[in-house]
Amino acid sequence: MSPRKALLFLLALAGSGVGSTRAQSPAAVTIEPVIGGSRDSDGDALFRFGVGVDGPASARSRLGVVATRGQVADGIDRVRLMELLARGSWQLPGRTTINAGLGGSALDLSGTAATERVIPTGYLRVRARGASGTSLDARAQRVVVDGSPTLVAARVVREEVGTIFELPVAGALHARALGRLTGISSRFDRNTRAQVAGMVVFKATPEVEISGQLHRITYAHSSTAGYFAPRLIEIAQLGSYTELERNRTSFALDVSLGAQRLAPQGGIPGTWRRAYGIWSLVSYAMSRRTALRLELEAYDAPAAGIVTSGSGWRYGSASVSLRWKVG
Repeated sequence: MSPRKALLFLLALAGSGVGSTRAQSPAAVTIEPVIGGSRDSDGDALFRFGVGVDGPASARSRLGVVATRGQVADGIDRVRLMELLARGSWQLPGRTTINAGLGGSALDLSGTAATERVIPTGYLRVRARGASGTSLDARAQRVVVDGSPTLVAARVVREEVGTIFELPVAGALHARALGRLTGISSRFDRNTRAQVAGMVVFKATPEVEISGQLHRITYAHSSTAGYFAPRLIEIAQLGSYTELERNRTSFALDVSLGAQRLAPQGGIPGTWRRAYGIWSLVSYAMSRRTALRLELEAYDAPAAGIVTSGSGWRYGSASVSLRWKVG
């Protein structure tokens, strides 16, 4: 999972099919304008808008493009970003799907640094499910880290590969393993972030699951590029995921609550402190052709991504989109 998540409609999960399908058919061309923003406890504020268009390439595939423009500011500096991605999705025989995108981000660093050329970006996601309940979710992505003007000016780029493997254990009890390796490059240095996690998942119903999770995240060394890079982050938490569809409304909710502790570079782990995360997506089919979607997200944990400060970091975001089919 790209734990990492601001404005999912516009990044790796764009086009993943989450949400109501009532406003879309496989043969329809769809248009989806999106507007949203986020703010964190360091005073960094992001505003972004864009539009995605896709249509059928065959009975099992869709192709399209998504373009976004955004601005991130911290009260002193302000930078702008533009991203253009060609994207596609393919349904392979059996229960395997592929989502991919390729494009680039252009940075307008006027007043902060010299404007950089377009930085190549993209993503690839492969999901496979077995008849016995086993599943594999493998992802790779390259994105510009836009959490603050400092990170954008330093041209921080995240290159990440990861996988999640799930195996049924007994009845409704499943075991899930996560591994992720991230390269973080900037004008000043290159760092490596590694994450492993083990989860015990109880599927209460096909739509509801409860999990106990242990995460361990490490950074190879500290950084001078403006992001927080402790030696170690440990997380213990309970999580719950729910996905429901009733009449015209579909709803997804992902909640985690627990504790984490940090160890600075060259230091020992500190005390445990609370950590939580919440993500929700609501889709309402206004008609057979249109669907309104609202996404909300909040974190209180520096392990949520590549952030500019340590313990006590908080983040919130919201985005809204209107998706409709043409023809």
